[in-house]
Amino acid sequence: MLQTTACLVSLYLVHSMPIDNLRSSTTQEFLHRFVRMADGTPFNISTAKYPLATLDRCEPHFETISLPKDTDPKIVIHPPCTRIERCPDCTSLDMLVCEPTKTETVTFMVLKFRLESAEFSFIGTKEVQAVRHLKCEQRCRVKATDCNQGIHTYIERDCRCRCKVRQTCASAKHIWRESKCMCECVQTKQCRGFARFNESKCECDLAKGTSWNVKGKEKSLGNHYWNRNV
Repeated sequence: MLQTTACLVSLYLVHSMPIDNLRSSTTQEFLHRFVRMADGTPFNISTAKYPLATLDRCEPHFETISLPKDTDPKIVIHPPCTRIERCPDCTSLDMLVCEPTKTETVTFMVLKFRLESAEFSFIGTKEVQAVRHLKCEQRCRVKATDCNQGIHTYIERDCRCRCKVRQTCASAKHIWRESKCMCECVQTKQCRGFARFNESKCECDLAKGTSWNVKGKEKSLGNHYWNRNV
């Protein structure tokens, strides 16, 4: 277990920090430049007992992939899997993703066997294709295409969609939804009877402006009128 010289380690990421700095940082550079202890002093953790894990680089690595099977369940493809260069699923921050920037399609030759009784009978070969990643790059996980252009502005530096207009929610029952740029109720309810859920109050309310007809007579409840033909 890592022994720390402070109770907490705080990671400060301000909006003015270029994402490019994080994309190209090694583990040691990341800790030295962007991490501070809880008291504000430079990062300092003893790793004498165990080695510190190293951030995997965003570059093509060999990865095991499955090869397509034959449509006939009695035909066996060999080998069923192989290894090919792919971009790893490892980045310095969750807001980033390691994506291929250059690829090529490669063709493999596989063998086909038919299962007959307790033996396999060779019936030929088959060509299969797979995509090889040649270059990788850390990019924003949230893309400009993920934003609603009518209400959002894409901030590439922060890898996020920012609302063009923000507002303060009316009560503690509401929460601001950045995806919709509006306040929504923290919890919704299934209202009983003729009550309807009021989004502005976040509670069940009686609908106004309707009448309730029971045997030809109009009934009301306070300022609320119900319309129901019985």
